[in-house]
Amino acid sequence: MNKITLKVLYSGCAEVDNSWNGSVVSPTDSRLYFILDGSFHIISSSGEKIVLSKGNSYLIPSGYSFDYGCEDRMSHLYFHILLSSFDGLDILGNVGKPLSCPFSKAPEIPKDVLDYSDIVGSLQTESFITASLFSLLKENGVSVEQKHYSKGVKIAIEYIRKHLSVQLSIKDISNECFLAPSTLTRNFRQETGMSIGEYIDFLIFRESEKMLKTTDMTVLEISDKLGFCDQFYFSRKFAEKHGFPPSKYRRLSVDI
Repeated sequence: MNKITLKVLYSGCAEVDNSWNGSVVSPTDSRLYFILDGSFHIISSSGEKIVLSKGNSYLIPSGYSFDYGCEDRMSHLYFHILLSSFDGLDILGNVGKPLSCPFSKAPEIPKDVLDYSDIVGSLQTESFITASLFSLLKENGVSVEQKHYSKGVKIAIEYIRKHLSVQLSIKDISNECFLAPSTLTRNFRQETGMSIGEYIDFLIFRESEKMLKTTDMTVLEISDKLGFCDQFYFSRKFAEKHGFPPSKYRRLSVDI
């Protein structure tokens, strides 16, 4: 139950110019950046501007919304990551703000760094990410801890993740835990910091983002897999979160 897992959800190496700009709204994953040349900036929802510059690594934790842009040219290595225990929630989201520290040398990693057919290369990549996270947390004096749950909430989390669908009901989940719905609802919010519905939505939209980025599944297929009544309702809910529909999300550059 207490095992920590590091997942690389998306990654790459990109060169961009001053046409590169956009927004990231409440990301469900954390972002690691290694600026190889040039610089770009991010502006938080509170208006704080941070310049990400050559020779430095940066961690932007999950849940941190920002606008981004580049004044000139910039090249960078980026990783969308998830550091979690069995609940699937990103532990790095507890950091709350961007962290930075210098890096000595970027690794020789091919653009398709998620090609795990090269076992040695994938181990090298994961080792590099782990060491970089350690340096960022240590240099900034930040510690992160995973949450601990009661037996009933653990069972609920396991059941939700195994049967992930918008059709899940609190009654079905509470029956699995042998708890009254009111008791489970109260304990779940106290221990996770979110309601059962919010937790399901969080996992649903993270899964939909992943499928849009990494598969050729149609919006209809994704909608059906996640239990939505139709793709139009799914698209509307997705747009409420991101500001645009899943079809546009798929087309947007993921070099951020």
